[in-house]
Amino acid sequence: MQKVKARKVGSSIVISLTKDLNVKEGQEFYLHKGADGYISLIPKVPDIYADATAEDLKDMDTDNIARDYRPRGSELSE
Repeated sequence: MQKVKARKVGSSIVISLTKDLNVKEGQEFYLHKGADGYISLIPKVPDIYADATAEDLKDMDTDNIARDYRPRGSELSE
């Protein structure tokens, strides 16, 4: 486990990530701070349907697409 130290840059507090984590510049993350103080960075997944046309989606199996989906209540808050 690596140890990192928070530092102040301007009016922000930053934590540097080492190169071996293979994080690309500009990569986006969702940030979550747990009740016990832990901080998680969750990579934002690109929208695979962003460039899809109606024809691309025509034969999609929508009957089973969300069969095992269980909403948690915060899916739309971004």
